[in-house]
Amino acid sequence: MAGSHRATLKKGHKAFKSRHATKNALKVRNKGKIEKDAGEKVKKAKAAQKIKAGTKQSKMNRKNTANQLKSNKVTEVLENRKLFDGRHGAPKIVALVPLTDDCDPVPIISAINKSVDVEDLVPNPGVLDVSVDRFKQKLKYIIPPKNFMAILDAAKVADFVVFALSPTTEVDEFGELLIRSIESQGVSNCIPVISHLNQIVGVKQQNDIRGSLLSFFKHFFPATEKIYSAETNSEALNVARFLCQKFPQGVSWRDSRAYVFGDQVFFDEQNQTLVVEGIARGRGFNADRLVHIPGFGDYQLDHIETAISSIKKNANSMDTTDDENPISRPTENQESLDELGPEPPVNEEDDDEMMSDDESLGNDDTEEVKKSVDPRDRKRKIPKGMSEYQASWIVDDEDLVNSDEEEDEEEDEEMDDNGEGDFGESKRVTFSETATEMGDDARSEMFNDLPEEEEARQLREFRERARDDLEFPDEIELHPNESGKERLRRYRGLKNLRAATWGYDELDDRAPEEWRRLARVSNFKATRNRVMKEAIAESQVQAGALIRLHIRAPAHVLQAVSPGRPLVVYSLLHHEHQLSVMNLSILPNTEYDEPVKSKEPLIMQCGPRRLVIRPLFSQMGSNASNDVYKFERFLQPGRASTATIIAPLMFGNVPVTYFKQTQDKLELVGSGSVMDANFKRILAKRAILTGHPFKIHKRLITIRYMFFNREDIDHFKTVPLFTNNGRSGYIKEGLGTHGYFKATFDGKITSQETVAMALYKRVWPRPSMQFTGGW
Repeated sequence: MAGSHRATLKKGHKAFKSRHATKNALKVRNKGKIEKDAGEKVKKAKAAQKIKAGTKQSKMNRKNTANQLKSNKVTEVLENRKLFDGRHGAPKIVALVPLTDDCDPVPIISAINKSVDVEDLVPNPGVLDVSVDRFKQKLKYIIPPKNFMAILDAAKVADFVVFALSPTTEVDEFGELLIRSIESQGVSNCIPVISHLNQIVGVKQQNDIRGSLLSFFKHFFPATEKIYSAETNSEALNVARFLCQKFPQGVSWRDSRAYVFGDQVFFDEQNQTLVVEGIARGRGFNADRLVHIPGFGDYQLDHIETAISSIKKNANSMDTTDDENPISRPTENQESLDELGPEPPVNEEDDDEMMSDDESLGNDDTEEVKKSVDPRDRKRKIPKGMSEYQASWIVDDEDLVNSDEEEDEEEDEEMDDNGEGDFGESKRVTFSETATEMGDDARSEMFNDLPEEEEARQLREFRERARDDLEFPDEIELHPNESGKERLRRYRGLKNLRAATWGYDELDDRAPEEWRRLARVSNFKATRNRVMKEAIAESQVQAGALIRLHIRAPAHVLQAVSPGRPLVVYSLLHHEHQLSVMNLSILPNTEYDEPVKSKEPLIMQCGPRRLVIRPLFSQMGSNASNDVYKFERFLQPGRASTATIIAPLMFGNVPVTYFKQTQDKLELVGSGSVMDANFKRILAKRAILTGHPFKIHKRLITIRYMFFNREDIDHFKTVPLFTNNGRSGYIKEGLGTHGYFKATFDGKITSQETVAMALYKRVWPRPSMQFTGGW
């Protein structure tokens, strides 16, 4: 009985210990947590119900959006069918692009025509109009000359691009440049065709070549499913069927504007106008809008005639001035050819250094502008040698300011009052005497100038090591006999580039002359949408109409028209003639290995325009709160950057292609698209001065080789310092006459770290010019 009682007690004791251990474990697990009341559960349930209801609503919105997109797509397809449908529809433009020298486009066109029982002579180069009765469709073939720009222009206006590949010859450098450039500028539909596959003996070898060429072509156009042989009648018929029955996908930037392929072009001597006859495509034409002729520029329209008026003039005489049936004439709202706006009035009471654009236009409250200024910058002590504007760019780090520094500032003020400067002989004596009184710790910080030869030797060693270990790509070096204050007089010290307040309209003698007269778009996306809607609503000529454009252009434009290089006229959207600050994306071509420097001349093709630009590269993105971005000296391989230029406005997601012209060839540098026209985007060029820790005493470091005279130290004293390991600090005081100084950091640093100072100056975009080359 006693034994069973003891066993029961023992079992109960074990259960107690187990419960106690479990309770302690739960305490440890739930330490710091509080019990949730029922109110929180109710709140969570309500939140879940709201999310569920929002999800249902979101599904309905997505469904409605999908239906709208589907409806728009159906409308677009119907418009395309209306444009090309039937014998009286517009012909589909087909450009033939051979990628190798042994590819002849003439046999390819002849084989396609023969497959549909069409026997026509094919000009080479030239334009051939074909009517395919079998499919009730008209085709317009373009065989451009072996000229790079002519081929790009033909592919730009084409509804279909037929690429001719050779089974025996690999695509050379010129052919690869063509296919990459056409892909970058935008292409509607493309078809790969093998020109003379029958020269290869054996079906297996032919199939292998087909697979190899298709794989090569799919690298550029992944949606391609099949490659055709022109010599096989059935495959040539499939190509013809594809061209006649397939409706082109179109190119968004091209189809959002009106354009016309010049079937007939002549100069009207009586009216002094260039006359271009053809079928209107894309959006409708408006006589108030300007037109662009690639390679020549923008021009005004005199009037637009109907096909009936054109036929009547052809039947009678070209000299007649019968304008009884014009579609439209320009109104008093016709867009001007002025690229720049009027000079804005300058208010003499404005700040001498900075004036916002909103103030100059009278569209903003000056009080709001004043409130945007950092209040810490309104009342502050200005360092010696700096103007108020320079001082406003130096950000004080209050976390690093301690009582010792405040005492040092008071001592400096007292010395200045007594007539003794910051870098006089008396300062060094006072520092030495103070060190003697303070003991060994301070005595270890005593400084003596090194001999000139030793100083030069150590400087050479440091700079050689710095070049080998190039950690700061923006690093610059001051010459020992050079004044840093003078060389870097345009640079400003910043604590944080993203937090700096920068005036985009600051008065700077390096700013472009036309800066204040550039077009300024405050909301690029909204303006783009509004302008494109206006283009549809204000169109006076619908797509598919046969028209004559009378353009106020000089007669020498006709010299550019030749067989295989027809004239194409593009209508511009409202404001697209005005110069503005354009920001473009640029992704370097992986096949181009040479460095591309900022401000280096490049040839840019942006939609219908072809310009010579000197872009400024900067960090990619458009989300900086202060619109300040770091300028990049070179285009960085493997990642996208932003190219900033002064160029005519271009609305929409227009593709941009960049070329570099050398003595004997043209090379593709990169591609991108139009981002925006943000004139407030500021590019800050960084210069990094580096120094070497000479002596280290806890957080107090003696640094050399950043400056070489006392005056520079005093000038840049308020600019913050940092190291390659993330430490930050500030200059405490200068030492000696060779540019040594003491600095305090927020933590310990090693002798292997590099101490740096970042300075910034603004760089301004460069204007562009019309490209008139003959590549």
